[in-house]
Amino acid sequence: MKCSSCPNSEWEALCRSPIVFLLVLVCIAPLRAARADTGEAAWLRYARLQPSIAAQYKSLPKEVLVLGDSPVLISAQNELIRGVDGMLREKLRVVHRRDI
Repeated sequence: MKCSSCPNSEWEALCRSPIVFLLVLVCIAPLRAARADTGEAAWLRYARLQPSIAAQYKSLPKEVLVLGDSPVLISAQNELIRGVDGMLREKLRVVHRRDI
């Protein structure tokens, strides 16, 4: 079978070579990995902190109290909980006004 993208028979032999296939695969694989992070999370990516750094935050409160119920406040509460969980692996407890 003739390769439609090869200009002559020498190129066609290269197209069928396992070495060329592996070389192309090695060159393309890093591009695929580099593309895996879409940046969709942007600055909201909460990577886990190193234990020595996370230890500095052990004294943070373990509860969250939001004085209001607007969508913006609820969203901020959820982001704070998600961020602390992602970076410190600590589950913050939500406290409601009726609980205090």
